Amino acid sequence: MRAPLAAILVTSLLAPASVYANSADPAAATAPVRITTGVVPPAVLNSGNFTVTSDALAGVGIDRPAVVLALKVNEKGYAENVRVVRSVNPKVDMQVLEAVRNYRFRPATLDRQPVPINLELTVTVQR
Repeated sequence: MRAPLAAILVTSLLAPASVYANSADPAAATAPVRITTGVVPPAVLNSGNFTVTSDALAGVGIDRPAVVLALKVNEKGYAENVRVVRSVNPKVDMQVLEAVRNYRFRPATLDRQPVPINLELTVTVQR
């Protein structure tokens, strides 16, 4: 029996309210940055292949179950504050969370400067 693989899909960017201006002015440091044409979204650089155990998928009736996660990609390309938005089951969720916490991203940029950004990530489990 083949081990299930997980596929990744960055579905949508949430409101980039976590993107703040770098300024000595404290008021400017907390104000959201206006989105310009200079924004480049983050991208998954290194996710590695990981498997979800068959016992975690036991009882999951969906043909291609998907876990939706909300996370923040920081300026260095690491995932922070990873949490489940849509669950498959606790066992699958735990394995997907563990894997995504180790992902490496190309950070989002604003006018060629790396910035933190919140996003939603969909991980689809292929049986």
